[in-house]
Amino acid sequence: MLKKIICLTLALLMMLAVLTGCADDGDAISEITEDASRYTTTLNMWVVTEEDTDAAQAEAVTKAINKITKSKYKTQLNIKYLTEDEYYTKVEAAFTAHEQAIAAAEEAAKNNRGQGSTNKDAEAGKDETVLNEYGVPELKYPTVPDYQVDILFIGNYEKYRSYIEKGWILGMNGVIENSGGQLSYYINDIFMDALEYNGQIYAISNRRPLGEYTYLMVNEDLMDLYAYSPESFTTYDGSSYSVFSTNCRTFLDYVFAEESVTPIYSATGTVDMSLLHYWNFSVNASGTSCVQNFDTFSLFGGIYKNSDLRGSAVTFGNVLADSTYIDMLANKVYYESTQGYITDTFDPENPSAVCIVTGGAEVRAQYEALGYTALVTETPRAIDSDIYSSMFAIGKYSSQQSRAMEIIAFLNTDAEIRNLLQYGIENVNYIVETTTRTVGEGDEEHTEEYKYVVPTEENRYFMDPYKTGNMFLLYANCEDDLCDIDTGIGILQWEYEKLKNRDALAHPSLGLYFNTRYKVNTKHIRVINAVSVAFEENVMRAFTAEDQVRKIYSDLQGEAGYSDLSTAQYILSMIGEDVLLNDQAITAEELSAALAYMKKSTLDKTKTEQSPNALYNDWLQNSGVNETE
Repeated sequence: MLKKIICLTLALLMMLAVLTGCADDGDAISEITEDASRYTTTLNMWVVTEEDTDAAQAEAVTKAINKITKSKYKTQLNIKYLTEDEYYTKVEAAFTAHEQAIAAAEEAAKNNRGQGSTNKDAEAGKDETVLNEYGVPELKYPTVPDYQVDILFIGNYEKYRSYIEKGWILGMNGVIENSGGQLSYYINDIFMDALEYNGQIYAISNRRPLGEYTYLMVNEDLMDLYAYSPESFTTYDGSSYSVFSTNCRTFLDYVFAEESVTPIYSATGTVDMSLLHYWNFSVNASGTSCVQNFDTFSLFGGIYKNSDLRGSAVTFGNVLADSTYIDMLANKVYYESTQGYITDTFDPENPSAVCIVTGGAEVRAQYEALGYTALVTETPRAIDSDIYSSMFAIGKYSSQQSRAMEIIAFLNTDAEIRNLLQYGIENVNYIVETTTRTVGEGDEEHTEEYKYVVPTEENRYFMDPYKTGNMFLLYANCEDDLCDIDTGIGILQWEYEKLKNRDALAHPSLGLYFNTRYKVNTKHIRVINAVSVAFEENVMRAFTAEDQVRKIYSDLQGEAGYSDLSTAQYILSMIGEDVLLNDQAITAEELSAALAYMKKSTLDKTKTEQSPNALYNDWLQNSGVNETE
């Protein structure tokens, strides 16, 4: 009771200060209410949650978030928590319902033109006065239709492009500039550049860790013994270091023959070829959607440089006729088929000559401490799934687009709201624990205290950290220094991830999209896909000697005129069994036609159907990707 009396007294004192000097107390109260209400707004925010999130706990989190957004922006959020299996169906239904409501309103306005308003409910809705429990006016937040989509999550590139083409999401260039806050300080340019579509940005990607390093760790003692330097192991173009370089092969053979040292350590027991881009595509029945799967083997592919940026051209050719590709493949087969050349067990007492390691920035220090020189084979690369699997956009029909942009920016720049949306309410959904770590070296070595969150037993609020905003603003939720990012965030995780992201580059074909005026020939694409699968399974996996690989290249070069038909016949003969498509064996003529189709490099604007190579070149020339770096 005492608390209510104190609050009421304070409220009355504030009101008296405002009313002093006013001729009409009622007019003053009305003016306060109208001015305040004029600047309040309500937004519907659509997010993805886990199946077992409790509705009551989610509502409590929404209220806690609204305390912040009302205070900071005079914005109230209706957060709609939807599971992934229902999310897009309901969002798209909402857009459709909104369009229908607009059409109905336009029709009603046309029918009532010149008759004046007869909507009594609308006129009554002009009353903005709201009294709290003490009888004092306070801000009123408007009610918005359930179908309104102000802020929405988008989790893949095809939805992103589809919603742009349907006109459902807003081009954000203007609102980013006016209401986007300090986004440029928090989000890597890679994210922003990749989101541009036809000159506009239509979503903000949630910042996250990008890719991994691939290192070639070289034993320093053995490198010195054989008078090699790090520069000895550079790739053919000098942009990185590779176990497939000529000097590295020679070095490893010396070690294998003379030192009784295992040449290569690889956790997988294999040696992967890096900096490869396969032109493998998944297509829909109409040929209007063609999604690249660049890490899946195809007869068509190209090798890019470690220094290449987004928009750097990648060769679109038959990999079996590419001498650099064949040389790498031959060395791979040699390494993997030579008994005792590779181990999948790391032994500090008997270190291998080189170690092939993937991971973050922390890996480098670990191996350098063991006497290895760390050489980067491949820099971390941002790929489509990094950028387009977690975005927030503004619905085209949002009532307050600038306010929506403020909230999206807030989720990417403010740790308090970011962690609230992700973890819930402290001491309800989680508690904070502390731990200590020794950091620094030498005279600067000292102990620091770190915090991390632990869910309570009562917690039933579950969100995916990839889908709720800037990941680098999240509290650690794992006491370990580093964790599997899909299951936890270690207390030192972000320090290493930030180092890695500073070095990260965009994949050369990041955000590749084909001009929607054109489609691809689905049969030719599926022929290439089917033959590629059969070739990898029946030929590449059967190699036991590098000479078998090199013979393919020499045989193809020996074919008169290197014709598509002779190439098709040769490839099918190597597979040695029928390759089926729709239960029918693919003929040499069909494969020949598909090979010729894939190689076409320029658009034929008299036709709606184009080759992926021509559409790729069109993207390079006209999408502006070369201007973003």
